Amino acid sequence: MRRILVCFKVSHNYEDMLQKDWEHFEEFMKFTKRILSSYDESGAEYALRLKDELIASGEEVMLEGVTIDEGYNSLIYSHLFAVGFDNIYELHTDKLDFNPVSKAEIIAEFIGSNQYDLIFTGALGMTGGTGMFPVALASKLDIPCLDFVEDIEYESEGIVKAEYLIDGGSRTIQAALPVLCAIGNSRHPYLRVPTLRAKLNAKGKKAEEINVNAIRYPFEPAVSTGEVHRIPEKQVRMISSAEAVDLVNDLFGGTL
Repeated sequence: MRRILVCFKVSHNYEDMLQKDWEHFEEFMKFTKRILSSYDESGAEYALRLKDELIASGEEVMLEGVTIDEGYNSLIYSHLFAVGFDNIYELHTDKLDFNPVSKAEIIAEFIGSNQYDLIFTGALGMTGGTGMFPVALASKLDIPCLDFVEDIEYESEGIVKAEYLIDGGSRTIQAALPVLCAIGNSRHPYLRVPTLRAKLNAKGKKAEEINVNAIRYPFEPAVSTGEVHRIPEKQVRMISSAEAVDLVNDLFGGTL
């Protein structure tokens, strides 16, 4: 049986917050919609596509997801179960924002001796976006890391073909399993939408919650979130063609 793991992060959709809500950020943030970060969403879709390819070739596949989170993500989990995830694990620990290496250590221990053939992550996170997590996790697991993958497909027994970005272009390589794929600006950036039947079949499935002892991973926060402010939206108004001509003349000192 082939085993695929998707490491993902659920984030707040700050676009849901009104301008006045930012004055009480910590309070109103709790009520925002949860979303997958864009690269993680693409990673989940590629995991599903490879699952489909492997099943079509006659192999059995187990697709699982893992996240370190604070809860309140049931709608995200319901969606993932409906589109084809078999199991989801939610790890509870201390707040680890801006600590990708500590997160990698915790997830590496969670994986333990469970041999996954393919591990998918996003190339960058939604908060901070350092790109350190996939490299750190691959290092802890002692497996290759394909960074900023654009496209990946199953080619033959134990081999995947991946296309990834390089300076000024892209490169296609073959990689033997196991391997970690950090998805970047991909050709399939959106997670598929489940059918109503799939939603009904997935009803009742829940993520398995696991408490992690973070004391084994001591760290000093390098970054403090401090105060959070929203950049004021630019005011836009419609102008007539005559006003546009006057503005151009004023800017360039000419006459149109």
